[in-house]
Amino acid sequence: ESLLALGIIFATLAIPLAFDGNVSAAIWALEGAGVVWLSLRQQRRLALFFGIALQFLAGLAFIAGMHSASNVPILNGNFIGGLMLALAGLFCGWQLHKTDNDFWLRYQSKLHTTGWVLSAWGLLWWVSSHSNEIQRFIDYSQRNLAFVIFAVLTSTIFSFIWQRQQWAAARWP
Repeated sequence: ESLLALGIIFATLAIPLAFDGNVSAAIWALEGAGVVWLSLRQQRRLALFFGIALQFLAGLAFIAGMHSASNVPILNGNFIGGLMLALAGLFCGWQLHKTDNDFWLRYQSKLHTTGWVLSAWGLLWWVSSHSNEIQRFIDYSQRNLAFVIFAVLTSTIFSFIWQRQQWAAARWP
């Protein structure tokens, strides 16, 4: 466990040396999701706090590191990074909602509240990343149709997740 903790710390410090700001932030969000998952399994409160804080810090770093957008739709750093932040936030929210371990029983209400916040955070990144792509790459006359298609696909995906996992936050969209 101590070697795993050292590996996470060194990876966190080394990521900015290898990648630009957007990619570093997105990788930090994924790393934070992994830390949340691992800390819930290993019953580590401090690691859980670190993983949750890393989600929000990664989002702030992503916003600070945003650079001029590419001319390529979907396969650009802003969209992929935002999508990674969204998926990491949604994963953390889901993990916090499904926690039913005896160790976490006295923190259940705090975990569920934090899970709702992280779910909203992930959904915000999901919607903003896709909306930005629609605004940038879809012709003005077709934008409303694109937004409707996006809303239907998002609702379908989250409805499927709700039916399979019984995750209350998936009912929002």
